[in-house]
Amino acid sequence: MSPRVSVCEEVLKAIRAMIRAIDMQSKMLHLRYGLTGPQLTVSQSTAAIIIDRLVEDELVSRTRDLDDKRKWFVSLTTQGKKALQNAPPLLQSGFIDQFNGLPSWEQTHILATLQRLVAMLNVTS
Repeated sequence: MSPRVSVCEEVLKAIRAMIRAIDMQSKMLHLRYGLTGPQLTVSQSTAAIIIDRLVEDELVSRTRDLDDKRKWFVSLTTQGKKALQNAPPLLQSGFIDQFNGLPSWEQTHILATLQRLVAMLNVTS
């Protein structure tokens, strides 16, 4: 295994550790306050804009609740299911190629920075 692949794997490991830390924090918030981190940071207007775009692209459908007109139900359409099935991985596929294209010193710097962030989040990798 080349040193570049090893550093790349360590960077991905550090990113996963940060994601775990954020997830653990979100779970703690949910247990303590009944809300997750994303629920605390997303606004009604942000969600509405995202849903509007998904409806416009025919990836989801939106129907109003018959009993409470303030409520909407959002469902994945057939086209949305196909798009989801065909969606590429969010991070790793392009990341590895781009990361391996960086100079060794930059890869090491990124790794050190991410490991420091993990330590600051008080998570062991």
